[in-house]
Amino acid sequence: MRTKFNRVQFSLNRVQSAITACLAFSLVYAGPYEDWAAGQVESTVYPSTGTAWIIPGAHVAPTDPATLAAYPTADAVADWEVQHADVAYGADYGVARNAQIASIGYMYNQTLDFDPSATEMHLRQRCIAEGVDYEDFFLHFAEDTVLSVPNTTHATETALNGHPAIVGYTADPTHAGFWIYEQPPYDKAAWSGHQSDGGLYVYLFEPFDSIELSLSQVATAGDLVIEYPSAIDAQGVVSTWSELTPLSEGTRDLSQSGTIRWQPPSDWQFARTHDGTGRTYGGGPYFGTTMMRDGGAMYVIRLLWKNGTGDEPRLEDVQLRQWQSQTTPGDPSERLIPGWDPANDVNDDGYVDDSEYASLVNPGATARFRYESRACPLGRMWSSRSSFCRTNVFDTHFRTFVSEYHRQQWQTSGILGAYNDDMFKLVGPDEYLVQSGGTTHELTNRIDTEAANTEYLVGFADLFSEISSVTGSDYISSNISADNLFVSHDRLPFTTAIDAFLREDYIRAGTGFTGFFGLSKMWDTFAYAALGKKTIIQATFRSGLVRSDFPNTNMRSNWDRDAETLLAQYYLLHMPDSTYLNMWNWSFNYGSGNTTAADYHTAGIPKNIAYQPEALLQVDMGVPVAGIPSGQTPIPYMVATSEGSYTVLGDSDDVQLAHAEIGSDGTVDVVPSYIYYLQQSGTVAGLPGVPAEMVLARHYTRGLVLYRTATFTGNETHRTSSSGALPLPQPCRRVSADGSFGPVIEEIDLAGYQGALLRYADYSEWVERHGIADALPGDDADSDGLTNFDEFVLVTDPTVDNGADIEIDQSGWLQYRKARGATGHTVVLEQSADMQTWQTSALTISETLDADGHYEYRADALASLSAPDKQFFRVRVEAAP
Repeated sequence: MRTKFNRVQFSLNRVQSAITACLAFSLVYAGPYEDWAAGQVESTVYPSTGTAWIIPGAHVAPTDPATLAAYPTADAVADWEVQHADVAYGADYGVARNAQIASIGYMYNQTLDFDPSATEMHLRQRCIAEGVDYEDFFLHFAEDTVLSVPNTTHATETALNGHPAIVGYTADPTHAGFWIYEQPPYDKAAWSGHQSDGGLYVYLFEPFDSIELSLSQVATAGDLVIEYPSAIDAQGVVSTWSELTPLSEGTRDLSQSGTIRWQPPSDWQFARTHDGTGRTYGGGPYFGTTMMRDGGAMYVIRLLWKNGTGDEPRLEDVQLRQWQSQTTPGDPSERLIPGWDPANDVNDDGYVDDSEYASLVNPGATARFRYESRACPLGRMWSSRSSFCRTNVFDTHFRTFVSEYHRQQWQTSGILGAYNDDMFKLVGPDEYLVQSGGTTHELTNRIDTEAANTEYLVGFADLFSEISSVTGSDYISSNISADNLFVSHDRLPFTTAIDAFLREDYIRAGTGFTGFFGLSKMWDTFAYAALGKKTIIQATFRSGLVRSDFPNTNMRSNWDRDAETLLAQYYLLHMPDSTYLNMWNWSFNYGSGNTTAADYHTAGIPKNIAYQPEALLQVDMGVPVAGIPSGQTPIPYMVATSEGSYTVLGDSDDVQLAHAEIGSDGTVDVVPSYIYYLQQSGTVAGLPGVPAEMVLARHYTRGLVLYRTATFTGNETHRTSSSGALPLPQPCRRVSADGSFGPVIEEIDLAGYQGALLRYADYSEWVERHGIADALPGDDADSDGLTNFDEFVLVTDPTVDNGADIEIDQSGWLQYRKARGATGHTVVLEQSADMQTWQTSALTISETLDADGHYEYRADALASLSAPDKQFFRVRVEAAP
């Protein structure tokens, strides 16, 4: 039993000593509840969590009239973005705006493109300057390899499908040139400047040995002259063009369509064709590409038509030799990538010429150039313009050059780091569908095996460690989506090599509890927090009301409810200083462009303004509470193992999870989340202890977060069900999507897959509930020596003369409480031997939540004190520091 005492003296006879305790109170009223917790959360844009953007950019002015009035220009939209999030991933706002937000750039270190960007150009020129072979930066097949191509549209407009990097024509040698950007067939007057030595230019990032010209009009008479850069000046600009003598010239001086073949000249220079002045006309050809204008170089030939008379030739298409051939002509679903064997290059000039090719040392490796054997993940790219080539992450020069390139770019632009997208699109069976061949020079295992993927992952993690070391950045980041690095031993190195993890499409408006994925399997968020890592959690409107199969779902009311639900789920996972929220629609089409009628209830609003739940985020929920109310059950954490898909590792109040298949030693440290079941019902066959439906809860210092869900995602019966009147741990006010508070409630009814943010009722509501709304905080309504505000903090009844609710059980444990609503104040236990000199009690005090959701403090047994016969105690309420 427990003995209850009020504020006057009491005595408790014990065998060893007699201990007398009393309570005394002192408090200065600090003002409205909203002021109490100010400054309790680390300063961010919003009071209770950090927020993030993902790949913002291409800002435009709104077209929605109301939004346009607030943000009349694209610059105003960009300014709003940098002021309304803490971090932006895949962003570069420019140096001035980058100083206002933690801008994290974009990187993709597992590939380099065949059609070059500034990154590839920088690395190539660095290699030339330091005598390093750029080709060492790639994986290469050592044998002819046939791949199935799951998406035959990928790479179709690139060199991997026979397209040059640039094709254009000029009016004269100093002309900037006209770029032929159309897809063939076209009809271009490519030799209209022939009298001024204007002609056709064909560029590739690597040397090539043939082109096929298709003519829409053939020449009547004239001479075809083919030239290449044989010398360059100190700036890398062509200083000498030399004539190339073809091995065969199938166009007969452009009098017919045909193929031209040549032996790549030994003095063919990797060259610039523009002097860098940026003049629209003059300075040399660059065909509108800023890369070529600003210092880019390639291998190029130019085709001049000399002494022409009669009809001028007109161009319809230019194609390279397709070294990645279709195994069955006309069927792009299977292609052969030729392997490279240096033994076939007998004279070691980097090219297998016709004589060498006629008697190959290794006929199972038929690449003419080494680059032709690059291990491209055909059919696993992004689009028709993708030309991925998998990088050699084991090469020391590659690691160094890439790391130094990132450092230079980040320092120049004022960004703090970068995130690597598609983190685990590397090698192995998910990326390469090998029909035959598949061995490489750089990997021990065949490229389509899990062993090869594990091997590559180790090198990839080492690359990130070097990037971190060279750049000094604390924001080496990656997009891992829902991948759990702690359940895969080959991915464990990334838990230390990476600083922040982007969880794209991580939670949805209808997330289930478990299944293939669910909230019980998101414990790795708390494992990253234990390691001091940051997590950017993306919440999408997938599976919610606005994307259900019901008619007329694209309504503001549905968007609002889904936003409340998503934020409630996020707050279940949130860890201060560790997690950041991004909210997006249901696509992966990023940017700062405007919404349309297809992706929001109102068109013409910049997407980040539309999707971020601004009003909800401005509501201060405080910080997560370290505890679960007594009598409540923590949720289990699950993971798929060899034992099954629902292996339980521990609970939400554990500091360490354990199973032989997680971590490096069968354990993973976590920060306890203290998520618990507020309600649970039904059972699921094969999942003992997992309810069919449940309401998950997590306490914050200023409120309560709830989410009602089912075992699995997508249960439409559950979606339309009701929790019934669910009692709340204490009176609350529900927060609406517009940030307003509803009336004080003591119970709530939730639909399936619905979340709610609840704020604890504050002092003003407390006095209303007790019928003393007209009394001042300093008044003593029941004349028991405690002010009304004292009683609010100490969870006592201001209308009953009963003093403080302080308890000592038969074992001598002292207990007292503090209202959850009194977050700006603390209760201090003090002791004295003479009631004159007081000091903070030496007793060890633990904090838990009681069944009503209030803080309960329990002190050590009083008998543990080494003290005189009498000890006095008081509880003092003071404003928190």
